Amino acid sequence: MVRRKTSELIVRQRQPDNREGLPTIFNAPMTPTEWFFVRNHFDVPDLDAQSWSLRVEGAVDRSHCWGLDDLRSFDQQTVVATLECAGNSRARLGDRASGVPWQQGAIGTAAWSGVPLTQLLDEIDIDDNVEELVFVGADRGRLETADGGSVQTPYARSLPVEKALSDDVMVATGMNGEALIPDHGYPARLVVPGWYGMASVKWLVRIVAITGRFQGYFQTEDYATWEYDDDLAVRRPLSSIAVKSHIGSPIDGQRLAAGQTVTIEGFAWGGEGNIEAVEVSVDGGDTYNDADLIDSPHRHGWQRWSYTWAVPKNPGETTLLSRARTDKGEVQPADHDWRKGAYAVNMIRPVDVVIKPSE
Repeated sequence: MVRRKTSELIVRQRQPDNREGLPTIFNAPMTPTEWFFVRNHFDVPDLDAQSWSLRVEGAVDRSHCWGLDDLRSFDQQTVVATLECAGNSRARLGDRASGVPWQQGAIGTAAWSGVPLTQLLDEIDIDDNVEELVFVGADRGRLETADGGSVQTPYARSLPVEKALSDDVMVATGMNGEALIPDHGYPARLVVPGWYGMASVKWLVRIVAITGRFQGYFQTEDYATWEYDDDLAVRRPLSSIAVKSHIGSPIDGQRLAAGQTVTIEGFAWGGEGNIEAVEVSVDGGDTYNDADLIDSPHRHGWQRWSYTWAVPKNPGETTLLSRARTDKGEVQPADHDWRKGAYAVNMIRPVDVVIKPSE
């Protein structure tokens, strides 16, 4: 097993190990594995590929178990997908936010390779009345209970059966052309493109088909938000990534020479929708203009964009902003929706720059 080079990441929590990417992750369309953020809820399990297996059970016609070589014998596919931690950018919320204090780097885009989940499910025939599939990781630890005690539990999340049967959800064994490393789920993990990273369960060991809704801790307590249904508060699990954009260059506080031409550039992403447009403001939001989208749209990967700016000839300060829109009509908001707590932080991020006199 290959362990990562720790110098490429910023430590946000030591126990369990949580690290985010440096600002340089926004310099390239693909994120090198050693730059890819690490999100752990418990200690990384020590798994051996020879003894590891993935079992599918529950409301199915017949249970089945596969080893790593079995998975590799299926037709393989590769999907380029952006994974973002649901709490990414929550440090911008200040003292009102609880959880790992992520800045901007709990995100990355990689080429994931493995077996489409539908191929595995075709082998076992799930029952017609199945509502959800529960995905269970090998990582586990103690969680506090309401009575002051604690209970040992694995990390587990569920997907509605309709989402699980979509053609891009996969059991991945590779990342960026190489086998997964332990930090990213070795020997195999779930990858759910378009959804926040909490859905892409690492170190996958069990899939359970159920006829109701999963009530596990990481489904109903953590990674869930309050919504209102006929004025009644309802707890709903997080799912698709909210539309968002990020200015990678210039960086906050950068000094720019008056009168020069500068390329403002960055990335935008939008969960299950394609990025339709990115708008850029160079005057703190008073006006916006369309940026150019670079490369073809990626269904689940972030979209590069750029905007050419003629820096004013008068020295001073100004604020750069970007906002994205998807083909599903989702628009990046100006402010955070506090009903989502410290999750889905996707409001427009300001970048303040200084215009200095030209030499």
